[in-house]
Amino acid sequence: MVCSPNTVKRTLYVSSGALCAALLAWSVAVAAEPAAEPAAEPHGIRNGLTVQEVEWLLGPPLGTMRQGARTVLVYDIGTVTIENGKVVDSALISDAELVRRKQARKRVGQAPSAAPAPGGQAQPVRPAAGAPPARKPPPPAPDFGPRFNRADHGPAQHPTAMFYGQIPVDFDFVSARRGKLAFEPGTKEIESRSKRLTRFKQLSDELKKYPAPLLEQTIVCIYFVSNLPKPEKRRRRTTGLSDQSGIIWIAFPETFHHEFAHTLQKRFLHLFPSREWNDLQRKRRDKEGFLELGYVSEYATTNDEEDFAETFMVLVRKPRYAFRAAGKNPIIASKLALVMRFYETVLEGTTGRDYTVDKDYLLRLP
Repeated sequence: MVCSPNTVKRTLYVSSGALCAALLAWSVAVAAEPAAEPAAEPHGIRNGLTVQEVEWLLGPPLGTMRQGARTVLVYDIGTVTIENGKVVDSALISDAELVRRKQARKRVGQAPSAAPAPGGQAQPVRPAAGAPPARKPPPPAPDFGPRFNRADHGPAQHPTAMFYGQIPVDFDFVSARRGKLAFEPGTKEIESRSKRLTRFKQLSDELKKYPAPLLEQTIVCIYFVSNLPKPEKRRRRTTGLSDQSGIIWIAFPETFHHEFAHTLQKRFLHLFPSREWNDLQRKRRDKEGFLELGYVSEYATTNDEEDFAETFMVLVRKPRYAFRAAGKNPIIASKLALVMRFYETVLEGTTGRDYTVDKDYLLRLP
């Protein structure tokens, strides 16, 4: 077949016109699509940031792990890897993704409702083969209210006591013996009125570190004695005692923080991160000091409860020492993070206010 020059020209003209139309349609479609934005770094964390900058953005970590020369900061949204004081890697999820995962976990735990049987009774639903077991319903909201009647511990019951707010500070040994049978012969009263007043002023300075609602909802009474007897099977004399009822016995004002820590742990044990705390415990080895093992004091090595009480006491009373020790041992840093998180939850629950318990908050305490 032989094509004339005019036929060839018409064919090329039609083909080029169709091509132009297709290119025009494609360009319009591309222009209508929004331009893809570069992926944002989750929570502003990027390589090169310092540990202080990371904590400023995310807050104190829940804990830390060692990977050779690297330190891994653990958060509920992921991990941040530190080397030579700088961020070298991070694996974080967005807040939206964290919410999505929590909702997904809740849906997994929801069992389907049972259809009523002909007799009117619901038949038990059997889980499908291979399906995960249904989770238990969530526990009820924690109760932060007092477990005692403040009216039972007023001036009528403590006629010789001094009062810090609504809390009686009693120096009467007779009242103390009624409250604690462990006070055997050997316990002495502070008899001098001037010494009682001095002790009360010293204790008041220590109590100012805590919000009044927290103290009034957790402490029944504080008994101040001259000294406590040396209990059996212990090499050192006791300087304080506490029990689950909210009564505290002390021989020195500064001992209050240690005993108050025991009171908080017993009262809010359901909020205490026991499993995480136990994972940080280490056995004592010969020729190793307590700081190297991850404890803030010699007495903290006694057991888990004393370790928490000593860590809490140091955080509240000697925060600069606590954070210096944390800088030398990541185990201590992890313990401080757990204590601050626990204390923050207790503060918010007992006072109804928002708190951020961190280094700045603790350094500002009176």
